[in-house]
Amino acid sequence: GARPEQVAAHLLHVPPAADSGVVAVLREAARRARSRGAPDSAVAYLRRALAEPPVASERADLLLELGSAETLLSGEAAAEHLREAHGLIHDPERRAAAAALLGTQLFYLHRLDESVAVFTHALDELGGGDAERERLLEAGLISAGLFRPRPQDEVLGRLERVRSRGGDPDLRGCHRLARPV
Repeated sequence: GARPEQVAAHLLHVPPAADSGVVAVLREAARRARSRGAPDSAVAYLRRALAEPPVASERADLLLELGSAETLLSGEAAAEHLREAHGLIHDPERRAAAAALLGTQLFYLHRLDESVAVFTHALDELGGGDAERERLLEAGLISAGLFRPRPQDEVLGRLERVRSRGGDPDLRGCHRLARPV
């Protein structure tokens, strides 16, 4: 009957045993920790849940949660976990969502070539399947591409296409669009 955070504090000291119940408690404790502004606790719980380990079907989601929590503490670790999650996802829309998180994190790490590659590949894979997600990926691509020392013609072409469609074509608008929700 104890709160998940109380149970999780004890589970951090228990050896992993491939127990899905332990993973569930740790993930819930992490969600609660993040909601109250304790990303360090959330990361500790999620890293421990990953060590348990989770069942294969939950691994990608757990890695996404961990990578998202790590963005506030360790950008490189976040990028590593987001990249691993992205590689495990096969559904095109979920994969595009993971790519948006990964591309944005790589942008924040100033790994602009990698960020552009992630956004470009995600746009190619999505192939117009979700217009809103495509707009977000395109905004991320333009934002990352414009910060490179020499923006490629493809990025400049995309920016022109966005401008011609109207809406929010300036760089500030691209940043606003590129932020994952």
